[in-house]
Amino acid sequence: MQLRRARLHLLLLNLGSLLLLLLLISLGAYGLLRRQLYARLEQDLLLTAHAVTFSVEHEHSKFDFSESIHLADRPLDIDRDALGSTEWLDPQGRVVARRGSLPIPEQTLQPASYVFSKDACSFTLPAADQSGHIYGYARVAVPLQPLRRQLSELVHLLLATGAFTMALAAALGWWWTGRSLRPLQEAYDDLSMFTGSVSHELRSPLTAMLTQCQSLLRHYERIDREEVRQGLEELSHSTQDMARLVNDLLLLAQARRNRSNLVLEAQDLTEVVNSLRAQLGTERIECQSAGERVVAHRPYLLLILRNLLENALHYSEPDSPVRVSWSRGEIVVSDQGVGLSEEACARVFEPFWRADRARARHAGGAGLGLAIAHSLAEAMDGHLSVTSQPGRGSQFRLRLPLARS
Repeated sequence: MQLRRARLHLLLLNLGSLLLLLLLISLGAYGLLRRQLYARLEQDLLLTAHAVTFSVEHEHSKFDFSESIHLADRPLDIDRDALGSTEWLDPQGRVVARRGSLPIPEQTLQPASYVFSKDACSFTLPAADQSGHIYGYARVAVPLQPLRRQLSELVHLLLATGAFTMALAAALGWWWTGRSLRPLQEAYDDLSMFTGSVSHELRSPLTAMLTQCQSLLRHYERIDREEVRQGLEELSHSTQDMARLVNDLLLLAQARRNRSNLVLEAQDLTEVVNSLRAQLGTERIECQSAGERVVAHRPYLLLILRNLLENALHYSEPDSPVRVSWSRGEIVVSDQGVGLSEEACARVFEPFWRADRARARHAGGAGLGLAIAHSLAEAMDGHLSVTSQPGRGSQFRLRLPLARS
């Protein structure tokens, strides 16, 4: 539940950052395009005003406001309906001629000035002769509705694009945060299970030790030396069980973390298995291969194979052999014991898991041996797996890198 909340907070944080970025980009794009549109509008008004001044004939105070607008000797293609209105004013500011129905805002005769009103933008340009005498003014106006329509369409486009981007980012972000937090969720689940199992496994020897100590202290004056000795032996056994459990937990933690400090060297499998046979003191272990070397950390390799061989010897009949073979870096430990179900094979490498809890507790151990072996194999860039059938034995396969010749 905590990770789900963290996932939601992470998603909202990312979406908030993305929203802020999109907002800044949208404002920048809107401001840039708005400035370009208004600059283009002002340039069009300036060119049109110049065209109007060239279209007026000024001779003997007579004005001829031409129907066709020309710029120098080139015709300027102007849509009069889109243009709005044009006016020619005398030097005193009186309207002499006018085209178009768009109202032009009231303004003073400021030279080369732009005036914006609610619905239009107008521009006034003075016309002067060669001596610099102003003989009139050209005033043009265009409606702002087309420009505002363009800006409105841009806003809707930005909003639609932003909404689609945010929706897509939310979907992808939810998937990606779930994928990113999956290892944390698995680690959290493993830690919860691991903590619960550790507390359960530690509780039993601690309870036994506490009960025995209280019993000895309570009846110290009434018990004889033999009972004291038996009580101390039970305390010693419980302490040994706890020490074994703690050592196994430390070894498991070390195998999962300290992989960079391992010394990996070529190991002769025949020599390693013969060494284990001598340590276990049994003739039931049969070697079926020879002459192969793998790259491994020797203490880890011995610990893995010892664990596999002890399990195979323990869960098979006293007179049945345990076979060890290897080929191309794969070491197989086979027995003819009780075997494991499909469900048990899927969980056999989990810490504290036991196929038969009553029998496993009676036989000793906390269910960490195969979990440790699996972690040690991965620490050496190897892999440990199992195939088994109930009543037909098990085959544990340890794959390690081959040593170069």
